[in-house]
Amino acid sequence: MRSGSPHPLGASLVEDGANFSLYSRDAGRVELLFFDRVDDAHPVRVIPLDPQTHRTYHYWHAFVPGVEAGQIYCYRADGPYDPARGMRFDCEKVLLDPYGRGVMVPPHYNREAAAQPGDNTATAMN
Repeated sequence: MRSGSPHPLGASLVEDGANFSLYSRDAGRVELLFFDRVDDAHPVRVIPLDPQTHRTYHYWHAFVPGVEAGQIYCYRADGPYDPARGMRFDCEKVLLDPYGRGVMVPPHYNREAAAQPGDNTATAMN
């Protein structure tokens, strides 16, 4: 994995992998997660982004070799929890790429369970 580029935002495929870029002014830590299947409860790979090499201003970025079209990915971000100021970071939540072009939804996704605090990768209905 290389540091990548802050632009363009989102996931950008090139011949030998993909560049990932995400804007977050207030995140203190960001992880990039990869999944093999839409219904996986746990990522197959977690890439912690080092703020010294994977952050430019408010942009978190990384180039990951070997990534191909169709790779399922998301982020986790940690930062302040201060709802009065509009900040609700939860370091256990997986987050969609706001610049993504598609969303995969597991067959047993439960929006109510996903809205609760904590890990939301396995939000099966009870």
